[in-house]
Amino acid sequence: MRHHTSVSVADNIPREGIIKAGSRNRVYVEKAQPNAGINGVVPGSACDKEKELGLKRGRGNAGIDFDARPDEFRSEYNPRTKHTDLFIEGDVALDTRNPEKIRRK
Repeated sequence: MRHHTSVSVADNIPREGIIKAGSRNRVYVEKAQPNAGINGVVPGSACDKEKELGLKRGRGNAGIDFDARPDEFRSEYNPRTKHTDLFIEGDVALDTRNPEKIRRK
């Protein structure tokens, strides 16, 4: 799974070992393509990703890829973005999830 965030937050997440739940006690995610990037750089523009997912400006620049089981995440249709949001309820501890920081150019 991939959680999008700003560069500064993505820098802190590996040190803290946790992705803290935000609005509605959820960590919003999307399915990540394995090995889609080179040296942690993934294709596509941050602006396009922000528009696609309805993210605030700057939140499409970086993120954290991590392992998750299919039974951990839920989905809900978002009429504002016309996109189905995927999320995990509560904070996500990363100690056993093989986290990897990603960024967009």
